[in-house]
Amino acid sequence: MNQNINLQPVSSVVLDNILVNDESYAQQIMKQIDSVGYSLVYLCSPTNPSFLELSTAAVSAFNEIWSNNLDGGLGGRVDKASINFDAVANADSNLVELLNVSVIPNILRSKLGKKIYFDKNFSKFRGVNPSIKEQVNYSPLHYDGEFLPGPTYNLCIPFTGYGGPFPGLDLWKYPKWHSYLRFLIGSKLYKSIVSKFTAKWEPIVPPGYVLMFNENVMHQRSIFKKHLPRINVEFRFFSENEIGNNDLCLTEF
Repeated sequence: MNQNINLQPVSSVVLDNILVNDESYAQQIMKQIDSVGYSLVYLCSPTNPSFLELSTAAVSAFNEIWSNNLDGGLGGRVDKASINFDAVANADSNLVELLNVSVIPNILRSKLGKKIYFDKNFSKFRGVNPSIKEQVNYSPLHYDGEFLPGPTYNLCIPFTGYGGPFPGLDLWKYPKWHSYLRFLIGSKLYKSIVSKFTAKWEPIVPPGYVLMFNENVMHQRSIFKKHLPRINVEFRFFSENEIGNNDLCLTEF
């Protein structure tokens, strides 16, 4: 039987002693991203009204799908566990409002340039339910640069837990010369080698935080010993170099 959830987020770490718009905090995050390609970044309190509105709408959408076995609500791909960005009311305006009072836009501009753009075609809401076999069995190993132009950054924003007892992501630190290696040996062999011989990490991301990573970070859905449904949004950003790319639906941030 499919398992619904109530909106009772796991407790969030509160940054009492850090001003999240402080330059030093942004520098810490950027240093980590430069080193390994990913970082956890504080976004807002999980009781923020805009965050709660977004959370409630996303959880309601997936609960309806799970309760009524509405596979069509998942675009015919139950395994991917995603719904389109526009399926959740006010998603873009709420996310823009939340991000604008965080350090995240400054970090993105430091990586992508003065003008940054979010994309609706490749931004999705995800609802991974461990009681649905197809979703537990779907865990392709990949990096976003396989199907997206770079540079690009994915912001994974959870409304429930993410990692631990909830499905999350396993991430691999990429080798220093990753672009050269991929070119030299091909994507398939590169992924096999990196997954076997480099460190893997499953971050625990509480509501109010963002898992931020670039297109070179290899990752896959974490599915081992999970028993609680996870709901999140993936919000993708690109540089102005992608203006005119017909595969993208870009809006200036």
